[in-house]
This record gives sequence, structure tokens and C-alpha cells, in this order.
Amino acid sequence: MAYNIFDVLDKQIDFKKQIILNFEDTLQNEYREERVRTILKILKNEIAKQIIDFENKKKNLKQNYLEEELEVNFLAYDKFSKDFIGFKNTFHEKNYSNIKGVFEYLVALEQKNYSILIGLKDKMYALDKKCGKEVHLEIDKILDEAIIRINGLKKFVL
Repeated sequence: MAYNIFDVLDKQIDFKKQIILNFEDTLQNEYREERVRTILKILKNEIAKQIIDFENKKKNLKQNYLEEELEVNFLAYDKFSKDFIGFKNTFHEKNYSNIKGVFEYLVALEQKNYSILIGLKDKMYALDKKCGKEVHLEIDKILDEAIIRINGLKKFVL
């Protein structure tokens, strides 16, 4: 079974959906001051837009490329998948009782996600230089977007 960029995008979608579920859980089950609840609702909507963007990327890639052009090295994806599963287990370690805590939580998650994606990219280069350039370009785009999000979120932490 070959893995492709769609599997990576699906992991990113799962990542975003888990954050939304955490926010929804907090909004329903825990008392928070109104400002924190408002921020969680706003961020939840923004993250939902990111999911739509990932879905649109998948759709565009399917329309413009053959699946073989979008394959990811099996060993690289296997390592990425294991790292990502371990990372998903930390999603529930949330501690945000104020607005700054919400942003610190998101920055930490986005940074960890970024580091896992960098690991995937490094592993792909190390193992398989003939991997399709489209895959590398898409991962580069995901990484660029992650850096923009991290830097934007950091502004709220300082």
C-alpha cells in the first residue's frame, strides 16, 4: 500500500478536528470566563476554515495530478505516522484558564505539529530523493502556513 500526500493532509485535518473537539468540550463542560469562551469560539471557527482549506487542497491535487505523482516514501510516512499518533495523545493536556493560556496551548500544538512535518520532510529527502516534487511543494506549503499561524499566535502570548 502506497502512502501519498492525501494521507499527510488527512493527518492535518485530524489534528485540527481534535483541537476543535477540545474547544467544544471545554465550552460545554467547564466554566470559563466569558472572554475565554469568546476566544475559544472565534478560534474554533478559524480552525474550521483551516480544515476547509486542507479539504480544498486535496480536491485540487486530485484534479491536477495522478496519485502516483503524489506518493510519499513508506518508511518516511511510517515514522511520521508514529510521531503523529504520539503527538495526538498530548492534545488533552490543555491548561487554559485565561486567554494567554489558550494561545500558549495552540502555539505549543502548532510547534509540535510543525516539528513532526519537518521530520517527515527530512526523512523523505534522506530516504527517497525521487519522491514527486509536488509532494515536496505541498509539504513546503503546509510548513509555510504553519509558520505563519505560529507567528500570529505568538503575538497574543507576548
